[in-house]
Amino acid sequence: MADRIFPVLQPEDYPTFQKLVPGLPTAHDVWNARHVEVLRDAMRQGDRPVEVVVSPDAFAEFLRARGSEGSLTTLEAFAVEKAVRL
Repeated sequence: MADRIFPVLQPEDYPTFQKLVPGLPTAHDVWNARHVEVLRDAMRQGDRPVEVVVSPDAFAEFLRARGSEGSLTTLEAFAVEKAVRL
């Protein structure tokens, strides 16, 4: 069983994340429903999901420090980096 890291976006932070990550669903409820489904899929595959709450300010700094654009890929990379530091 492998750990898989998943970013968690708080509802109050979602509008800011929408500005940072093009292509996020229009509503947090939609994003969260997809997130829950992805977690279930990971568990069905025998992985152990690890949820990491991320803040938009820290994510924006992560992007600035790397000269990166916001994307689902960079959001996941940020969550993994944060989980490793925990």
